[in-house]
Amino acid sequence: METTMGYARRHELFKKVFLGFELPAILFVVFTNLLVLWFIRKMHTKKQCPHNVHYIVSLSVANLFAGAMALPVSILSNFTNIQGDLFCRASHYLLHVVEFAEVYSLVGLAVDRYQVMISNRIDGTSNSKVPRFVGVVLIWLSSLIYGVPYSFIYKERLIRVEVDRGQEITFTACSPIHKMTLTKLLILVDAVVVFCLPLIIIAIAYLFLVLHVDRESQQNSSKKVLKTVLVLILVFIIFDLPLLIFNTYILYGPGDILHQDIIQEVLELVAFLNFGINAIVYALMRANFKTYWELLPKCVTRIHPQESVRNVNTDVLEIKSTNNNTGN
Repeated sequence: METTMGYARRHELFKKVFLGFELPAILFVVFTNLLVLWFIRKMHTKKQCPHNVHYIVSLSVANLFAGAMALPVSILSNFTNIQGDLFCRASHYLLHVVEFAEVYSLVGLAVDRYQVMISNRIDGTSNSKVPRFVGVVLIWLSSLIYGVPYSFIYKERLIRVEVDRGQEITFTACSPIHKMTLTKLLILVDAVVVFCLPLIIIAIAYLFLVLHVDRESQQNSSKKVLKTVLVLILVFIIFDLPLLIFNTYILYGPGDILHQDIIQEVLELVAFLNFGINAIVYALMRANFKTYWELLPKCVTRIHPQESVRNVNTDVLEIKSTNNNTGN
């Protein structure tokens, strides 16, 4: 039995977690993906976009939408009691849509890299067997269909918490329905579809890439492709696997554990960071993007033009003094 004060402290703790961790994480996801999309726009104007730009845009849009959706959901969950059944179902539907689109955009990137290497080996081109635009459209259509079942297993329910002296605190929460067989099945399918299967596909693509590079070439560009795919695999595992293991244990294990909600909140926050990290990691390891990282300091100097002019004047004075010393 939980005390009234203990429940109040727990409720306040979640508010502090939102302000201290969730809100910065949401801003991080939004900022990093806006930055990647800005890079792509700059490259598009100069006709320097990479061949697989469709998958990169798909990945960043899915991540950006996840960040934009997480903000109102977190605010309503932590600071209000106004959610509603429609909000509950819609939020879980959209969550699974963007999760599916994000994961399979990563799969598309890995498979596309392998196909490009094979095309270079056969005819010297960088063509993919499946047109990239068609691949992105198929990913998003599949994600819209994939999220439908999950909109039916969640609903707004009235939760009663028994506190000290026989009192009860009631509140509403968005949680799975009581049909545990259906819930277990769909959560298991979710783990297979958006984690295990994509990980296997990306790992196979990476293995083929390794074999291809070892046999055909040791160029720096080929090695960079291998490093990019390997880092994406590691990021995917490190940030998503702990939550998958925890949910599986809770669902099929002995049941609830101590501080389950706090552990769940932490692991969900770690998994959410993946929406910002995978896009920025891919951008950091692309040679096309690195050119535009150099533009960021210039954007900062535009904000402080006087400091920039002062630095230029200092450089001119140093050049003049150097010339005078040379003349003497």
